[in-house]
Amino acid sequence: MELSNPLPSRAARLQQRADEERRTGVEWTTTFSRLTRARLNDVFLTAVGDVFAQNQFDDIVKQLLEQHSEFEGTFLGFSYAMKRHMPDAWMPDLLDAAAVALADFAAASEREGEPWGPEATINMDRVLDSANDVLLENRVAFGYTEGRLRARAAQPLHLSLVQPFEHALTGDPVFGSAEAAYLQASAELATGHYGASITSAGSVLQSTLLALGARGNDIGALFSDATKRRFLSGHDSNLLAALKSLGGWITADRSNRGNAHGPATAQREDAELALHIATAVSLRLMRSAAREVAPEGLG
Repeated sequence: MELSNPLPSRAARLQQRADEERRTGVEWTTTFSRLTRARLNDVFLTAVGDVFAQNQFDDIVKQLLEQHSEFEGTFLGFSYAMKRHMPDAWMPDLLDAAAVALADFAAASEREGEPWGPEATINMDRVLDSANDVLLENRVAFGYTEGRLRARAAQPLHLSLVQPFEHALTGDPVFGSAEAAYLQASAELATGHYGASITSAGSVLQSTLLALGARGNDIGALFSDATKRRFLSGHDSNLLAALKSLGGWITADRSNRGNAHGPATAQREDAELALHIATAVSLRLMRSAAREVAPEGLG
């Protein structure tokens, strides 16, 4: 069962972690807490359906672990393994097998005309998006990509964009506001508040520009001022035009889909795209400013 807002103890812990991350940066973990396990268990078993269907699912997971994993323990069912039995070291194998098993189960259900009832109609994208939300919120160093569980460090986008940006934010206190907006956007994405995440993604880019010394009341004005302050070199004029267009898109998406001007209608894909764009552009500006701006200061 998912809630639009966590219970008080969890809300307090998330706030405490947000405060810690503003000081130390994001720390990814390979440990699966009791809460993480319980929520992931709920995501998969809710998708599978009734007890008979869960038994079929368990059989597929067991077969995958026996034939394609180095795991040599006793598998007594997905739910049992998730909650009590499976050591953290083998959780990635279990969760990867669960995604493969669920896809196989969904395909078989479709071929056979939903033999276990209407709940057997499975939206794999929705299930794995929900699982990714849980993994992201709990800072687990794994996520689903193209239907399979992968270490975040092995994912090209995480390696080339997320890690460098997080390091840049924590490496200089001048980016404190940008870091706070980034953590807010990530938290909102992980908890399904997609419109709010888009709004915070725009704040990431705006706060980065302000931290670098640009002045202006909106992203467009900040980009114009950044040009005068040589955040980008002369031969980057075409890139600057592209950056302005991207900034304009985020501004428009904040207004049309975010929560700044009314009810949120955004989807997860909108929020992910907005955050990736804001992150990529912000990282590019940081690197350009460090390379192009005179030593005496950014202003």
